[in-house]
Amino acid sequence: MFVCDYNILKTKYLKENKKTKDIEKQINKTRVIMNIQKIQQYKADFDLIVKTVKDDDGQEMDVWYARELQQVLGYSRWENFATAIGRAMQSCKTLGVNID
Repeated sequence: MFVCDYNILKTKYLKENKKTKDIEKQINKTRVIMNIQKIQQYKADFDLIVKTVKDDDGQEMDVWYARELQQVLGYSRWENFATAIGRAMQSCKTLGVNID
């Protein structure tokens, strides 16, 4: 017959649970760091291909050429990227964002 004290089991469970939570916190911290690094890399990649142009009012604005942006965003085929651009444009229109 197996007899075990509830408090011993509870203490053991809580210790294991704490270890698990500590591991989860470390994993989440690592994910945040990795996401920050990924964002910083994307920003650096975007900064490399940015062009500055003047609008009709003479104000400078940053633009990116779609073919260059396609590569930075990891699209190997233009057709797939053009589809994504179309979806983004439709979303902007739906939200009332001027895309012209």
